[in-house]
Amino acid sequence: MSQCNHKDEYTFFVAKSDFATGRYLLKYSLTAAQTFGRKCKPLIRKVQPLTCEYSSSNTFALEYAEEFAKSHPDNVVTCDLVVVGACDMVLDFGKFKGRKLDEVKVINPAYIRWLAENVMPKNINMQKIIKQCKIWTYRLGLCRQVG
Repeated sequence: MSQCNHKDEYTFFVAKSDFATGRYLLKYSLTAAQTFGRKCKPLIRKVQPLTCEYSSSNTFALEYAEEFAKSHPDNVVTCDLVVVGACDMVLDFGKFKGRKLDEVKVINPAYIRWLAENVMPKNINMQKIIKQCKIWTYRLGLCRQVG
């Protein structure tokens, strides 16, 4: 039976808990990876409130996610369409070897799309890079084909 390289993914987001008072809650969803034969399938997402009431909640959410990622280095942590740590990762393969992912996005956005569509991650760092490429490509519409 083949091993699944995918790790658990935590996605942090801000939700308004009380519209009358304008209070916010920082929440996260957990998608746990499981191996079923040769395929990885996510389990049911769990959403749990965390204690947080900040007006600058998006900034706080990102800071919290960054701290959370430090204590969970073998997991993918996402907040506000950013995979924590992925943008500063240096590619160790391909024609942009030695460059940060953020730089490659500016230099050649089509390469980001190619990575999202063609590369299978072999380790946790690659999984983070590919997840960020997919967010840029599909959720933010980076380099969509005109036609």
